[in-house]
Amino acid sequence: MRLPSIITGTLSLATFASVYYAEVIRAAMQALPSGQYQSARVIGMSPAQATRHVIVPPSTNVTLTMMKESVVLSSVTVPELSYQGLIVQGNTFAPFEVFAAVAGLYWLIAIATAEAARWLERKTGARRGERITRNALADRYLSLDKRSAQ
Repeated sequence: MRLPSIITGTLSLATFASVYYAEVIRAAMQALPSGQYQSARVIGMSPAQATRHVIVPPSTNVTLTMMKESVVLSSVTVPELSYQGLIVQGNTFAPFEVFAAVAGLYWLIAIATAEAARWLERKTGARRGERITRNALADRYLSLDKRSAQ
């Protein structure tokens, strides 16, 4: 059975990435002390908040790694950035300039991806030191502010 190279490359990279993401989530869940998820629920977090703040780690590193691993797809003739660089280099006979430009483009894409992930973390509140909205009873007893405990 022969599939087009773009389908083969996408399926193989998706399989590779899914294993990494699953391992990151599994490790994050195993690293939690028992009962931490239940504790988050007790202080009034919704299941989505508890999952976002307690279980799911930032997966920016895995995303950036998968972007870098896409270079391997050029070996199965998927027309990605490195493959296009090879074509341009073959036409211009200027390997240094072409691959410096390709490296610069990868660098810009990585910076943009990291900044987008940082913005998303700030937007969704997935950062350290954030004040979590709790129900009134939990807020009364768990707050470090003495005025709210009175």
